[in-house]
Parts: sequence; C-alpha cells; structure tokens
Amino acid sequence: EDSKTKLKIDFDTISKITLTTLMTEDKPHKIEVSDSEWKGIFDKLNSFNLLKKKDQETKAGWEYFFLIEYKDTKKTPMQISISDNKIIVDNTVYEISNYNNQDFLAEMNTKIALAYLDLNQPENALSYIGVAQKNTITTNFNFNNYNIPLIKATILAKNNKNNEALFLVKKNIEQLV
Repeated sequence: EDSKTKLKIDFDTISKITLTTLMTEDKPHKIEVSDSEWKGIFDKLNSFNLLKKKDQETKAGWEYFFLIEYKDTKKTPMQISISDNKIIVDNTVYEISNYNNQDFLAEMNTKIALAYLDLNQPENALSYIGVAQKNTITTNFNFNNYNIPLIKATILAKNNKNNEALFLVKKNIEQLV
C-alpha cells in the first residue's frame, strides 16, 4: 500500500541551503538560499502531500535541486530534487498530489530572479523572470498587474546595469511575491 507523507523541513536546524537550477541554460546555476527570504517556498514544500511511487526511477530531468545542510554536522544533508509532478527526497521518489506546477514554478523563478538581483547579476535575473512570466500564462499567480513596469525595469537593467535600474526591477518583482 502506498503511504502519504510530508516533508518536515525545520529552519531552526539548518545551517545552509544551496539551490541549483537548470531552468534557463545548459550550465547549472547555484545560489545560496536564505531561510528568511525563502520560508514561504519551504512552507509550501512542507505542505505538499507526498505519495511514495512504486516506480522509483530517479533519472527524469529535474528543475530544482536543494541541498540542505544542518547545524548538527553529524546529520546527513538532505537532498531534494523537484520536477514536474514529482519530488525526490534523498533518492526516494514521491508523487505530489496537491501541487500546482505552474504556480510553484512562477514563485520559484521569481524568488531566483530576486536572488540574482541581490548578487548584482541582472542578466540571470532577466532569464528567470522571463521564465516566471511564461509560467504565469496558465496560472492565477498575480503577475499580470506588473508586466508593463516590470518589462520597462528589466529593459533598463539589461541595457544600463545601473543601481537605479536594479532597484526598479527588484521593486517590481517584490510586489509579486
């Protein structure tokens, strides 16, 4: 019989979270995630109903890979890989039953864009916000109200790469999440 479970990610026990993505190009992107800015994402991950799959094939492509390291260095780091409708936790494959793929992707890509703006990498921020916009076409994610100012701000950031442009992009993206 299949068993349902939930992730139990507790921020108080975590020392470091690294996110690796393959969303926009062949070369993986790695960013260190701060728990305060990403708490909403992990609350959502913790809320997913996970159903252990009989087929434990783990070779399907992945979109996001989290490596969670703990303050207790004797504890083995947790590895979470998320793709379309499955999640792999430490090599165990689960199906996600209460999961809106496009909503989650829009939120993840928006958060990644913000992280790249904080790192002063507007080109990477533009790549991820472009993917987030594509995700929102089929979702109720509240993105459409900000398309025009966001596009203007991202063009400024792309062309000028100056602090004012980065501020405009970040301000517009922060209104989305």
